[in-house]
Amino acid sequence: MLMGLFMAAGLYFVETGKMPLEQLLGDPASELAGYRGSFADAFRTRFFQTAKFQLQYGPLFLPALWGTMALGMGLTRSGILTGERSTRFHVTFGLSMLLLGSVLTVIGYLACYSLDLVTPPAFVWQAFAQFLGIPLSLGYSQLVVLACRSRAMRGPVKGLANVGRMALTNYLSQTLICTTIFYGYGLGRFGTIDFPALYGIVLAVWIFNLAFSALWLRWFPYGPFEWLWRQITYLGIRTV
Repeated sequence: MLMGLFMAAGLYFVETGKMPLEQLLGDPASELAGYRGSFADAFRTRFFQTAKFQLQYGPLFLPALWGTMALGMGLTRSGILTGERSTRFHVTFGLSMLLLGSVLTVIGYLACYSLDLVTPPAFVWQAFAQFLGIPLSLGYSQLVVLACRSRAMRGPVKGLANVGRMALTNYLSQTLICTTIFYGYGLGRFGTIDFPALYGIVLAVWIFNLAFSALWLRWFPYGPFEWLWRQITYLGIRTV
């Protein structure tokens, strides 16, 4: 039903001339034109691109999401993700997972990209590759646990904790900053910046998030949108 509604809406925009058929089908040139166009053009392009991905590939990845959520809950209760084990355990477990995850990820993606991406075997490999990153993620999690235990890392950990306390606000601010930089109703730089420059933009956005979060939380216990979310949740006005 959702796929039918999506296609009906897409065909309406095509028939009324508000969206070319190539853009609905995911043609790269049409997508570039959409993102570099007006706010309405960018919104339509992003909406149908996201809807198409979620409806087509969402059912394939749902079992993986449920499985990883269950794994995360189990590891949390066991103390592995909360730093309740010994330092030796976290170091050993983390290094083992990083090594295993690196090997599996390289093997998986080499196999995936050695195939034609439109054939079913490659599609299956892409789905399977999602599982290959789990050991690597577990290894990264142990690095975070060890960093939280280290006195030398208290400053960086505190900064990241501030960003986490304002996760919704920072997520929305990143969206606002990046759409202003890349979309046509802003600077229109979508598809024109190479990867080294993109890393610079990522660094600049993170510096902004770290500085803004630290400054805001000096005066208020919640971020602005976290406060708004609490008002909606508790259906009442609460002071920041």
